[in-house]
Amino acid sequence: MAAATSTLWHSGSAIRANDRGWSEHDIPVFRQAIAYVLLIPLAIFAVHGGFSFEHGSWNSDLGAVGGKIAVMSTDSETLRDRVQAWLALAVCLVVMIPQYRRIGNLGQQMLLVLSLPTCAILSALWSQDAGLSLRSGLSLLVTTLFAFYLATRFSERQQMSLVVLTGACVSLSSIAVVLFWPQFGLDHQLHEGAWQGLFTQKNVCAESTLFMLTPALALQGSGRYGQLLQGSYILLCLLVIFMTQSRTGWAITLLYFAFTGGLRLLGRFERKQMLPLAGSLFAAIAGVVVLAVEYPSLIFSLVSRSDSFSGRAQIWSAISASILRRPLGGYGFDAFWSLTQGEASRVFASVGWVVTSAHNGFLNVGLELGFIGLALVAGVFFQVFCRAGRAFRPGHSAYIEWCIGIVFLTVIYNLDERTLMATQYLPWILFTIACVGLRRASNANLLKVVGAEEETS
Repeated sequence: MAAATSTLWHSGSAIRANDRGWSEHDIPVFRQAIAYVLLIPLAIFAVHGGFSFEHGSWNSDLGAVGGKIAVMSTDSETLRDRVQAWLALAVCLVVMIPQYRRIGNLGQQMLLVLSLPTCAILSALWSQDAGLSLRSGLSLLVTTLFAFYLATRFSERQQMSLVVLTGACVSLSSIAVVLFWPQFGLDHQLHEGAWQGLFTQKNVCAESTLFMLTPALALQGSGRYGQLLQGSYILLCLLVIFMTQSRTGWAITLLYFAFTGGLRLLGRFERKQMLPLAGSLFAAIAGVVVLAVEYPSLIFSLVSRSDSFSGRAQIWSAISASILRRPLGGYGFDAFWSLTQGEASRVFASVGWVVTSAHNGFLNVGLELGFIGLALVAGVFFQVFCRAGRAFRPGHSAYIEWCIGIVFLTVIYNLDERTLMATQYLPWILFTIACVGLRRASNANLLKVVGAEEETS
């Protein structure tokens, strides 16, 4: 009853606002009924498709060894997971129907981004598990189109506020699970007592929470009450990230704060003055990369145990060999780790234990989609980097900083984990939104430059 009343109240507010001549883009997102409908798929995507209390068997010593491969799900659990996934995708499809023309027009402008789920679907033709590649590819396509929907349906501030609303619900729920259901909310695998909340793994908890934290660092709270809520939300997310005990999460959070701080510093200078500062920043990053190459154990000891890095090096070496065996199209989208036979068994034998992921998003693309997929991914990043450079001009909005920050996080995280082309995962949706936002800002700046040149001529 309360939910229905809230929905009617929010709908009434929207109607009154339209009567006053306001557009939907002027209404705060928390006053729109559609925002609370979207919380259903967004919360599912935030936890990467499965909640901790649904997969308690993974949270064990056996689950630590091989995750979902080592701990077989029952038929009822498999059915529940599929129904949950279908529900999330169905909500996405239903809300997208009224906006299908806008989404279609945007899709024509974002063909390179759309080529990634298209390639994933087509990989079913040569996949070692054709059915899974087809289903996962279609799921990736729907979530990519859903990102287009969010970018066209909501204003820049509303998009960021919607992510904050999702993050607040997920983070508060995660703390509740930790306090009242510790058998699900705490890690009982290799890191006893670490928080995982609603998530099935502590590193995923830190990763997703950091992505949901980002808009709060860019948004400007309105009034003292808004600033208080903003500060509380930032502290809430930082608490969750800290309590996960994820060293990778800690390190990347610090990197993100440093990156956004440097970005804001660069934004205070004229474009000509940015070049030497950007050069200094590039030199500093290059120095870190050289240090990581020469002394990898020192660098990776800051984010994980040294034996963890050596284990990743073994995985990457074994995966590189597998990629070279099927270099053109790979083994099929989402299909490689689904089978314990075939090429995956070579990786298991080489590493000495059951591996469930590549621990590198770019290598994972090469493994599943071969050099074709890697070429498309390289094209997407080259395009978004160029657009970020054109969009980042004096007077740019906080939204542009947020989009660039999302691209930065995507690159950094995929050096050790996977968010790139991850099905039903919020970071992929946010990256797609960032690509759209940077394209629009880049085109707008190009029009300004052309207009200024015409006036001078």
